[in-house]
Amino acid sequence: MQALWSRAGQAHHCGCKACFNAAGGMMRQSATRVAPRKPTFSEIFTACYTGIMATAAVLDAKAKDKRRLELDRQLEEARAELDSLKKKRPRGWEDDPDPGTAGNIENRYKGSLWNHKKQSPEIAQVLDSLQWWQQWAKPLKRRIWVDNWWADYGFPTVGGTRDILKTDYTTLWDSLVAEEMRERVAAYRIPQTKLQLEMSELSTNRLVGSLVRGAWRFLADPEWQFIRKGVTELREGQMPHYQRDTDPFQVKSCSAQLNRILGSIFANETYNQTQKIGKILHNLLVSPHPPTIFTYNTLIMGFDRLGLHSLADRVIRDLFRTKLEPTQTTWVCILNHHRENGQEQNLYEKIHRMTGSDRRGALIRKKDVEDVLSHDQLFQWAAVKDVAINYRTVHERARFDSDMLTTIIHGMLEFERLRHAAVTFALAVKHGMTFSIQTISRLLEVCIYSLDTYSASQILTALEDTPSTIQAAFTQETDQKYLAVRIQNLLDVCLVDRSVLSVAPWLRIKRSDLPSKKDRQNMRMVSLLHRLEGSQQVIKSASKDVRKLERRIYDSSMDCEGDESSMEQDERLDDFSETMLSDRHPEEGTPEQQQQEEEESLEWDAWNRLQAASRRRTSRDRKSVVVETPDWVACDVIPATVVKPELAVASASF
Repeated sequence: MQALWSRAGQAHHCGCKACFNAAGGMMRQSATRVAPRKPTFSEIFTACYTGIMATAAVLDAKAKDKRRLELDRQLEEARAELDSLKKKRPRGWEDDPDPGTAGNIENRYKGSLWNHKKQSPEIAQVLDSLQWWQQWAKPLKRRIWVDNWWADYGFPTVGGTRDILKTDYTTLWDSLVAEEMRERVAAYRIPQTKLQLEMSELSTNRLVGSLVRGAWRFLADPEWQFIRKGVTELREGQMPHYQRDTDPFQVKSCSAQLNRILGSIFANETYNQTQKIGKILHNLLVSPHPPTIFTYNTLIMGFDRLGLHSLADRVIRDLFRTKLEPTQTTWVCILNHHRENGQEQNLYEKIHRMTGSDRRGALIRKKDVEDVLSHDQLFQWAAVKDVAINYRTVHERARFDSDMLTTIIHGMLEFERLRHAAVTFALAVKHGMTFSIQTISRLLEVCIYSLDTYSASQILTALEDTPSTIQAAFTQETDQKYLAVRIQNLLDVCLVDRSVLSVAPWLRIKRSDLPSKKDRQNMRMVSLLHRLEGSQQVIKSASKDVRKLERRIYDSSMDCEGDESSMEQDERLDDFSETMLSDRHPEEGTPEQQQQEEEESLEWDAWNRLQAASRRRTSRDRKSVVVETPDWVACDVIPATVVKPELAVASASF
């Protein structure tokens, strides 16, 4: 082939430009042409392997989606089958009065799946719907002149009700002891092998070391050195050293004795902080059995009771590094700790760990989706228990009882998240959960003081839809009078013309027990003033956004005018430079030179026109301004779906 190209290049041509270019191209092609290279085996293998892996990845993704959907379907079928079996069981079968629940170590006993009572998934769904904690909605703060009107009318403040939310550590300690002393005994997560015992010893050493470092922050140097010396001596004596004992009754007895000793140390007022911390660390190191989850509960509650929140925080961090399973009281202690310590973000994170929306889970039980599909027992567990699937992992959710939801509501009220507290309260009451009169009173006081119509409508709906649950808390005559007054205040805040008995007909009250007509008018007047303040803030925000948009449009128009003026100046400078150059250098030379100069001038004119067109296009692009949606458009509006028809009509009339 190369010989043919060479012979073609040697052919005679006339010498014109076309023949010369054709012959030159053939000669260059014959001189530079390279024979094609054969692909190597590695290149062929790489190409095939890449295509196969890409196809496999696509097919695997589709297969995983199908398996996940199939798992959901099988879980629903298993739940339905279990419900049908429970309905068909003999009449003589008696339910366990205290079945093991999620978040309780007793949910591993034989028959726990059969006796399990599922909770409504609506509770976890509502808590999952909480956005990032910094985006939680807060009610509008009252202005000074609204506070002055409130004080002039003689309405109560919320300052005296803060004592209601103080933690009752005596009741909490009783619940800890009652939870530990239940009849059923479980050997779940007790160290069985030598390796597990060694890991428990390392975990206890890590906990003790963390508490010693935490005590250094608030103890004097001599006192801290005394504690550090005692811990060092015990460690040199091979402490802690746990004995292998698989008897669950022995482990339970030893744990109860240790927790009882720790509780007495925390409650002893004759000891100072140094003595209490030293004795607690000593008992943790000399115990013959590793600490259980009840020991961690005692430590968290005890340190919070003493006001040593930094040490309680270290205990909580160490707990989530262990393999222990939290109980219901564990979550109550943790949530109460974050509330008292002002840790709003940690409270938010713990709520999402309990619902399963956090990948870390609630430390109850989590398994891979593939393992659940391949094992019948795990599949039955996922079908019966309250689980959440998150990132190819099945998490068992914590069970939300009255104590846990009470702590969550107290935390939301502490951090001024009234609307979330009202929604949580309404949802819990809807599902038959009872609350103490202190919790309901605190919620009512904060709602009335904040003058928030959304929260008031939620609470009124809950009081009207669940009379039996509310009636269980307000049994005394004085309590019912208090509730009647607060219901009337809520109706006045919402500007609703309804009677108290239309909301709670079970109340035994007299007409004289209700607020007077003047007090009701004053409450409505303050509510109207607060709404007026909210409207003024919305108007101010809207006007501020409008001014920003006007300034942005004005700046963009000025930029466009500046671009046009600069373009005109450039054109005038170009014309001036051309005239100056033509004056200094007259056209001289041969006709070929004059023709070449004319061609160059035409080329420069085309370049100038191209630049001018580019400037005009840029100026047109800058005129298009992106207008963002102002913040005042998304103002707070009470959704009609969560308000009673009467409340919705009143809001619309206002």
